[in-house]
Amino acid sequence: MNQLPKQVNVKWGKEKFTDVECNTEEPPELFKAQLFALSGVQPSRQKVMATGAILKDDDWGPIKNKLKDGITLLMMGTADALPSEPSEKPVFVEDMSEQQLASALDVPAGLTNLGNTCYMNATVQCLRAVPELRDALKLCVLF
Repeated sequence: MNQLPKQVNVKWGKEKFTDVECNTEEPPELFKAQLFALSGVQPSRQKVMATGAILKDDDWGPIKNKLKDGITLLMMGTADALPSEPSEKPVFVEDMSEQQLASALDVPAGLTNLGNTCYMNATVQCLRAVPELRDALKLCVLF
């Protein structure tokens, strides 16, 4: 028995998408792909609900019986924001001026990893960044 596609409304946050085609003869992934095109929410992050029923990824389930033309479905999920371009372009050592190179080489490179010492090295480097600890250690060396 071929059913005609339903025209449903989908409410997502403050937005409402009207007349979204919903064909229960097709897999639910296709419907979720339409919602992705409208909202930017990845299908794996979508939760689509009707009163008392949730749309599964691979099966229409009980929501199939609730679908009628004009019904409003609720979608929850967040759209992934695209990464933004860095505010400062990276400068490579080869492209640095003499002054930039001198200041870059003034910063210590870190500690050498000797087997399983990476966690200790990271801890020591973090402690080095604490000014109060650095000043206290300098005082101990002077005495």
